[in-house]
Amino acid sequence: MMLLAPAGARADECGDLKAKAAHFKAAAAVEETMRHAAQAYEAKTAYEEAKKKRNTICVPHKATIAALPLGYVSVPPGNLSKATMTPPEGWSLTLTTQAGASSGVIYAPAAITLPPELHWETTPAPSPPANELLIAVALDSSLSVEETDVGKGDWRIEPKTVQLMPLSKLRACKDLPAKLSKESCAMLASIDPARPGSLPARGRAVSLGEWQFGNRAVMELNETELGQPGTPENAPARLDLTLELSAPIAGFSDGKKLPVTLEANASQRGVGATYKLAQGGCGDEDEACEKARFAVEVWFDRVFGVPFLRAPSTPAEAFLLGKVTDRLARPVANQRVLFVQGPRRIITVTDERGDYRFDKLTGGDATVVPVGKDPTNTPKGDETRQVKIGVHEPKSAVIFVNKLWQ
Repeated sequence: MMLLAPAGARADECGDLKAKAAHFKAAAAVEETMRHAAQAYEAKTAYEEAKKKRNTICVPHKATIAALPLGYVSVPPGNLSKATMTPPEGWSLTLTTQAGASSGVIYAPAAITLPPELHWETTPAPSPPANELLIAVALDSSLSVEETDVGKGDWRIEPKTVQLMPLSKLRACKDLPAKLSKESCAMLASIDPARPGSLPARGRAVSLGEWQFGNRAVMELNETELGQPGTPENAPARLDLTLELSAPIAGFSDGKKLPVTLEANASQRGVGATYKLAQGGCGDEDEACEKARFAVEVWFDRVFGVPFLRAPSTPAEAFLLGKVTDRLARPVANQRVLFVQGPRRIITVTDERGDYRFDKLTGGDATVVPVGKDPTNTPKGDETRQVKIGVHEPKSAVIFVNKLWQ
């Protein structure tokens, strides 16, 4: 349901009427002070007429937004992997629009009243689709628009129902928990920051690191790794979208399409998210499952204020095998190991045999060292190993440690 202004009302007429009412009210006060009875009466009459018309014209215009993306959570590879995202305090979307500018009205960023206790979670799956996202979509959100002053306007959005929708189903625009138009499906699918074969849009994302894992090795990524403040490029974080409205709003959106821009989220650190990266539970004869290896890059999306995963684009095929033991040659399990080669930094974790492996490497000199959850927490002794990576001859770098680096 949408409230309409009287026929023929201009988009900027509300501001004009507010200005006129204020002018006539002030004029009446001046004329009374000067004891000009006729002029005071005329000003009061004009004020009452302007106020009556102002109260008729200056009402909020309303419509609903068919679908509004609020955020998402990446589905990590690996049959035991899962992820969660709970937006922390201070997390909020910044939504701007140029709608209304052609009518002389400039609107501030939208005020969005988010539903309480937002929480998004994936469930472990045998073989999740590559680069899958679960997108949190607000359905039929209430949109209210009004001009608060001459040339200035406010617009407010109140999401009611929020559904998690898989990116793969949005691309096909079928088997969704709610009926959406093809245009809305395409708009929601376009928020994907990790399209295959492409990097995230310039200015939108900051790299947090690269992790690799396989069978019988589990890594938990939380605020320690995902909350690291990134160094964004100078380019502004933005994502342009077109929202579908239930009806036009005169002077704001003369059609049912509303172009908007999502800008940098108020939260600029990946707080509130966790990833469990794991592959396991393979049967005794499931050799393919046991040999499965995964590599993921973790990025922070500055627009939505959430971390996300993408597959590394490195085409290299070299790899490195190694083992971590204590001084008595006993294997050290669940030890994180950092691989450094030029600007590239990869972290993996040892299995119960103390074995580790790095894949998709390029040939050349590199360094491997055990680290804690904070990669700056490294040994000060002789645990660091210098290795030379070859395509066909992986070097076995054995690391002896005195303790498990946390």
